[in-house]
Amino acid sequence: MDIVDEESDPFAVRQLVNLDSYLEKKTSDSMIQNETEQSKDIVKGVKTSRSKKYLEYTPASRELFFYHKIQHLMSVSAAARKAEVKESTARTWWKKLQEDPDSFTLKKKTDNQNRPKNRLQDEHKQSLIEFFDNEPNAYIVDAVEMLPSKFAGLEIKESRVHEFMRDECNLSLKQTTRWPEARANENNIQNRYDWVIRWSNTDMDFSKNCIFIDEAGFDINMKPSRTWAPRGQMAVTISPTTRAPSHTIIGAISTVGVINQSIRVPKQPPKTSTTE
Repeated sequence: MDIVDEESDPFAVRQLVNLDSYLEKKTSDSMIQNETEQSKDIVKGVKTSRSKKYLEYTPASRELFFYHKIQHLMSVSAAARKAEVKESTARTWWKKLQEDPDSFTLKKKTDNQNRPKNRLQDEHKQSLIEFFDNEPNAYIVDAVEMLPSKFAGLEIKESRVHEFMRDECNLSLKQTTRWPEARANENNIQNRYDWVIRWSNTDMDFSKNCIFIDEAGFDINMKPSRTWAPRGQMAVTISPTTRAPSHTIIGAISTVGVINQSIRVPKQPPKTSTTE
């Protein structure tokens, strides 16, 4: 009796989507989309037939926009929402101010006369922004310790610093996104720039004649980073000790849509057969 090991194909690929199946589905979707667009055109025609009133903003609205943009370091869109101004109008205001800085002077607000004077001023704001630019992983307590070292005699509570960071410095705590050190390397940035310039001088057009091929892998045991748990108890999830088979998705896409998408099947153990 002989035992024969049959090796499995280490590069077995199973097709998920191809161009024919994609275009077949796209045809039915386009019919639905056309009907939807026709109904939108009818509604749009009714709206445009109505008279439109031009929005005229008061100087107070303009000043409120610049107050949030300059004092709170907000983006143009965020400051426009705060001031209840159209974003396009706000961008026009901001562009004119950059072209002619003397065209507008921000006045100090006087509607908080009964409120105690804020101990944190513009110089403290600049110090906090520079501190967290250099130490983005620092804690608020670190900022509380930093301020008296730069400004003698300053005593401030942690809660007040947090409020000042949020409202005046426009800082918020976010999920950290890690970038490899090589990504920010000046040589790599220059190489990427040169690559774009070189291919820009050819007939290559990513919107017309390019096909993008990509490979993406994922962990089958991957779980969300946040889970629900009773108050006062740790949020614990059990992960398998043994490593699950790795999966790799290989896809190609162009201007017409998905060209081909396949999954590389994990390598299977060799099959054993018995012969007599």
